Parts: sequence; C-alpha cells; structure tokens
Amino acid sequence: MCIAHICQCVLHIFDKITSMEFGKHFKECRKQRGLSQKAVAKELGIHQSNISDWENDISRPSYEYLIELSKIYEVSLYDLLGLDERHFR
Repeated sequence: MCIAHICQCVLHIFDKITSMEFGKHFKECRKQRGLSQKAVAKELGIHQSNISDWENDISRPSYEYLIELSKIYEVSLYDLLGLDERHFR
C-alpha cells in the first residue's frame, strides 16, 4: 500500500471517528520512545503546547504531522492511531 493511500484512509477515518480518543495513543507512543513533549515539538518545529493539545484530544495534527510522528515514534500510522490495520485491507 502506498503512503498516499494510507494517508487518505487515515484522514477519512480521522474525520469520521470523532468519538475516538487518539491522544492517548499519541502519548503512549511518545512515552514508549522515552521522549518528552518538548523534544518531539522541537523535532517537528512546533510549540510543545501543540503536542499537549493532540495528546489531550483538544486538537488533531494534520496528516503531515501524523506521518512525522509515526517516523519519530517508529510506529505505523495504524499503531499511532490505535487502529487495527486488518480492517483496512
């Protein structure tokens, strides 16, 4: 599956599943890598409050940031969002 297709699927899901709490998965992945919000924000070139907002489900990252987060945390987009990829094949 190409990255563009995965992003398209993720964005569709992201928009449709508003009741899901993605933030807890973002935080879990970050902590598993032993990173602080400040360190992740610095790597992304954004403010630490953005990371906090994403982890607390106040706002959601753009798909570009989702891709970057998955690279930083070394997880798939599915894992980052806490989704079972078997449902998308």
